[in-house]
Amino acid sequence: MLLINNISFHYNKEEPVLESLSFAVTPGETWALLGPNGSGKTTLMRLILGLEKPKEGAILIEDKDTLLWKPRERAKKIAYVPQNYFRGEAMTVFDAVLLGRRPYINWGPSKGDINKTCEVMELLGLMALSQREIATLSGGQRQKVVLARALAQDTPYLLLDEPTGNLDLKHQVEVLELLALNSKEKLKGVIIAMHDINLAAHFASKVVLMGGTSTLCGKTSDILNEKNLTNAFGIAMCSQERKDSGEKLFFPVMSRKEAPEEGTVIQLAKRAY
Repeated sequence: MLLINNISFHYNKEEPVLESLSFAVTPGETWALLGPNGSGKTTLMRLILGLEKPKEGAILIEDKDTLLWKPRERAKKIAYVPQNYFRGEAMTVFDAVLLGRRPYINWGPSKGDINKTCEVMELLGLMALSQREIATLSGGQRQKVVLARALAQDTPYLLLDEPTGNLDLKHQVEVLELLALNSKEKLKGVIIAMHDINLAAHFASKVVLMGGTSTLCGKTSDILNEKNLTNAFGIAMCSQERKDSGEKLFFPVMSRKEAPEEGTVIQLAKRAY
């Protein structure tokens, strides 16, 4: 079990980013971290990884504080997919995915390490790109390589910081389906920081909703509702139930005067950013 036990954290003397937060991730669960920018999603991941130290409380893996694990041993327990990992590296896709086996390699990769790398690349449809250099890939392809590296690490817990950020809608769904299946079939605890409320509602069994006046943790169906989302994101939210599945879809409330009449051609105005 991965236990977040009553942790609080703040940078310098600023307002707390996280305060008295507790939840437990068990094998087979997929957790989504939802909330506006700056609500503490990435900070929570850094705390779990041992890159930051809680001001109060502790984070435990198998009843041992993550800060007490040696880096190599911790890397056998938790794999991490950051928002931006590869940029212009000259290494091949195969070598980049093989890096996931690093915690297990002493002198050189074993046959098992090679087989695991190939298995994950096959799973993500990367074999055709195995000898391509990372620098030649699209943003979406690079993101899949980073995910493959984490899956090759073969850890009981997997942390992903906006893993679908560079992917189109089809590939977002494919990646989240893969992660949810991986969690259930191989009994892995998965934590995904994301922005899409509806994808989180569909794929995550549990959720941490950050932002607003409080942080809420629990079953996705219990936490995600109009009231809680409005509080977290600071914008009025509404929902609509799908007739085929009964699943709720969430949307921000748009005032009628802002909505174009049916059949109106919308022209995008130039804006300064």
